[in-house]
Parts: sequence; structure tokens; C-alpha cells
Amino acid sequence: MSHQQKTLWTKDFTSITIATILTAVGGEAMNLPISLLVFDETGSTFLSALVLICGVLPDRKSGPSIKASFSCSVLFWQHL
Repeated sequence: MSHQQKTLWTKDFTSITIATILTAVGGEAMNLPISLLVFDETGSTFLSALVLICGVLPDRKSGPSIKASFSCSVLFWQHL
């Protein structure tokens, strides 16, 4: 009797895992240029750090928060 063991790492699962990792890395990589833009426009290290921190704050539902990044960006643009 031949018993085949099913594996978790199928082609589809591997593709989804790689795409998820690339999305997470890309999302985090966006925080630094936005923070540098804030510093370039305002000269304020405080606002630059605030935008960077807000970009990495976790969202209650899904991890890194788009809402936090957006709200900090709105605060920055209102400051100008």
C-alpha cells in the first residue's frame, strides 16, 4: 500500500507566500522615503520621525497601518 504524504509547499502556496513577503517589504520600504520627504520639506526632525513612527504602527486588523501613515501624512501637509 502506497501512502503519499501531502506537502504544504505547493506551487500556489509558494507563490502566495512570496507575494505576501514582497508586499510587506515594499510597504515598509515606503516609510523611509516619505519620512525623508517630510524632513526635506519642513526641516523638522520631529515631524519626520512622527511620520516614520506612524508608518510602522500596527493596525488592529491587518498589520502595518495604511490609515496611520495616511493620517500622519495629512498632519504633515496641514503643517505646511
